[in-house]
Amino acid sequence: MNIKELTDKILLRELVDNISIYGDKKDFDKQLQYFPQMQFLKPL
Repeated sequence: MNIKELTDKILLRELVDNISIYGDKKDFDKQLQYFPQMQFLKPL
């Protein structure tokens, strides 16, 4: 595994961890920061 693959793996893990943490906290707005194309999906 080269340095680029290791960097990508770390960044992907960080992304998944952050999304999970925001999900656990029920912080929908912060979760949507990672999915800008889905900004129209706001909770009622």
